[in-house]
Amino acid sequence: MRKKPAAVDGDSSNEKTYARLKAYLLSGQIEPGGRIHQELCAEVLNVSRTPVREALQRLASEGLVERNEDRGFRVTQLSVDELEELFDMRSILEAFAMRLICRRITPETLDALTRYVEGSEAALSRQDPEGIFESNTAFHNTLYSLIPDRKRFLSMLNNMKDHILRYRKQTLMHSDRAQKSINAHKKIVFALTTKDPNLAEYLMRVHIQESKEDALEINFGISKGENGSSGKSFVCMNIA
Repeated sequence: MRKKPAAVDGDSSNEKTYARLKAYLLSGQIEPGGRIHQELCAEVLNVSRTPVREALQRLASEGLVERNEDRGFRVTQLSVDELEELFDMRSILEAFAMRLICRRITPETLDALTRYVEGSEAALSRQDPEGIFESNTAFHNTLYSLIPDRKRFLSMLNNMKDHILRYRKQTLMHSDRAQKSINAHKKIVFALTTKDPNLAEYLMRVHIQESKEDALEINFGISKGENGSSGKSFVCMNIA
């Protein structure tokens, strides 16, 4: 009878290890293609190597990490075509979501979105790319929170987000790209204020398209705009 609670605790510990490790990878602390050191992960998370290994196997099934030839793991490096495909799929999904969100937007949610925009601006002014990234992510997550009943749809959106976030963070470390994203969010808030689904959908498509072009240029050196400058980059060191 005593073995059952222990199993539950073990399952809970494994789930927490998976969630924390996934959040760490999605934060961009390890660049795409970077090796994942299981011993260090276990030490930082204060767990044994077994739950770390199980979490990595689960993340590999989701495509976020992949095995090395030496049976270790590294963060999955997407190709140009794969990254473009993910952004294009996200554009379709998130633009459609805006039509649903327009019917459900509330003054409280508009206030929250405005706070995240202001938070991004404050982070940009103090040259805090981590703060920009957090506010940017919270902005989109707040939009998603308005359609909790669309579970399958949300699952697809979150899957796209998980793969894109690592690349998106690199672009937001450039001040001009971060400002462009902030301006796009301001326009989206305005469209939601007017509750115009056509305008909201259009502005989200434009925002995701610009994000795609920025990600391709910053991460792969592919410029699709007239200005090939990558902008000023912040230097950020974060030791967890």
